Amino acid sequence: MKHLILFLWASLAAQAGQDPSWSYRVMRTANFEIIYRDTQRDLAKRYALAAEQAHELLIPIFKEAPDKTIVVLQDDTDQSNGLATFLPYPHIRIYPVLPAPGDSIGEYGDWPLEMMVHEYTHILNMHPAHGIYAPFKYIFGSVVRPNALLPRWYLEGLAVNLESRLSTHGRLRSRETFAAARALAMSRRWDQEDVAMMNESGVKTWPYGARPYLFGGWWWENVQTEKGQGVIDIWNQNFSRRLPFLINGPMREQTARDSAELTSDAALALEDMSRRQLDKIEASGPHTSVPVAETRGEQTVFAISPSGKKMVYWLSLPGGSGSRVKVKARARGDEAFGPVFADSLFKTAGTLRARWMDEERFVFDQIDLVNPYVTYRDLYMFDLRTQETTRLTTGARAQEAAPAPGGAMKFAFIQSDAGKNRLMLLERGKMQTLVNGNLNQRLSGPEFLNDREILFVVR
Repeated sequence: MKHLILFLWASLAAQAGQDPSWSYRVMRTANFEIIYRDTQRDLAKRYALAAEQAHELLIPIFKEAPDKTIVVLQDDTDQSNGLATFLPYPHIRIYPVLPAPGDSIGEYGDWPLEMMVHEYTHILNMHPAHGIYAPFKYIFGSVVRPNALLPRWYLEGLAVNLESRLSTHGRLRSRETFAAARALAMSRRWDQEDVAMMNESGVKTWPYGARPYLFGGWWWENVQTEKGQGVIDIWNQNFSRRLPFLINGPMREQTARDSAELTSDAALALEDMSRRQLDKIEASGPHTSVPVAETRGEQTVFAISPSGKKMVYWLSLPGGSGSRVKVKARARGDEAFGPVFADSLFKTAGTLRARWMDEERFVFDQIDLVNPYVTYRDLYMFDLRTQETTRLTTGARAQEAAPAPGGAMKFAFIQSDAGKNRLMLLERGKMQTLVNGNLNQRLSGPEFLNDREILFVVR
């Protein structure tokens, strides 16, 4: 989840480009104002409840909060995200899309609550301004927020930590996070990571932009395990009275160590945990595996053709925009894919799934970057013979397409809308709703069992 703490320029940029046909309303609670599209009242009620629950969970930890925090539900993208800022006033922007199964945040429990705990932690973390800053608040207002200058790993790590500690799920409980720790241990990478690197999201080595979230979350987990939850408010208040960037003083006062030494302690604890898990895996006699594509970058989507002779996959490289779609064609079904040359087909972004219709055509979803107001997914078909892409839907918020048997133009897919999903059928250009999910359900992974039955997953 790329929760970004944005300042004034980014906040204003996010407010530009709103669809002029949308109308908004305001729902007021004790501590929040929820701004929402007038067609999404049920979604607003769900997030209003989650916001007040987050307030109840976090106030005992942070002790002080703004009188009101604005929450904007901005349902103009199919990528799950959120951001928090104090400029021009404390507000949170939520993109209320349920995370996809393959997302790093896909193992959620109560998604609106986890999202609100994460973002409201940022608001409360940045809120205090005392001591030498107190007089300036009367002149400059909410601009004076010294804690907003704390390192990114500190801010994001604390939000990841509390989203996990105060809910039944969160990233620190996810299998992907444990797997990341084991991968770092296996590659002996802990010694290469330090407190400076974990603050950066642009480092072109794995785990790339996840560093502030993962390493910061682990850092905070180790500190809280040792010092308890009370250290959060102690440090928050200390930093709100001190000159920015001088973070080690309060840390030494409470732990007798600075941020770098605490980072080393967290790395040692994680490596020890990871080694124990790796020993268990090794003792179980795990299956061996071999790469079938490039060892550089990340392959996040793949599909095998009906004959088993062709494989299409998506390759993303660090620092690049989007992904490159590649295809391998082997002569025999028992030939290894690894050494086979990969043809590059086209570039795309935001794809969740690809499926072959027959030996020459496959269907996939991608983010539509043409519409100036929204970034929704739609379905497309690519034909290897003609090397042409055909758009199958427009503005449908369609993803995870599954073609019906026989190569006909008939597809099941998942439609995203206002924080919920639908199972849809596209046949001869017409769409039909098959199953309506509610705000507590994620539908995913449709597959045709035969021409009349569809298997899908409900979380």
